[in-house]
Amino acid sequence: MDMDYDRFAVYGFQVDYPRTWKVELNPKSEHAKGDVAFKAQDGTKMFVSWGLLEIIQKKFATLDDQVKASVQRIKKDGQIGNLEVLDRKELQICGHRALYTRLSAALRSTSMFGTRNAGQRELWAAHLYCENSGRYFVVYGSSQTEKTLSETMDVYNHLQESFKCPCGCGKTP
Repeated sequence: MDMDYDRFAVYGFQVDYPRTWKVELNPKSEHAKGDVAFKAQDGTKMFVSWGLLEIIQKKFATLDDQVKASVQRIKKDGQIGNLEVLDRKELQICGHRALYTRLSAALRSTSMFGTRNAGQRELWAAHLYCENSGRYFVVYGSSQTEKTLSETMDVYNHLQESFKCPCGCGKTP
């Protein structure tokens, strides 16, 4: 299915998102840190988050360490029953080393009658450091249902491939 895209740009970075989706910039966002959500009518969400490189490098010695910590944080989520890494690879985004991770999460639902399986979800994330702008970026999203997995993954891939960081990689001379 072909989808029309619009460009979103703020604080020096830009990304393409599906034209029919809603854009929500976190009101607390600023140049140094923040996030923006792209939301479909079916509940599917994609995000771009950013922050200061000097702060994240105090927490994590390397980009690899930051990605490992992100996966561990997801594993500890009370709604995740099981988490499997389906793919992990190194990419180049705007000339920067980026780490892509694809996860499969078994969701669980807890009620007064106990815990039950609430389906599967795939999660995708690409982490990168832009030294020139002094910021890190994470482009991430997830599938809502197995029915929409392929279409949602295509949207995520477009979002990731269209991402341009503030250092000028997306500008024409």
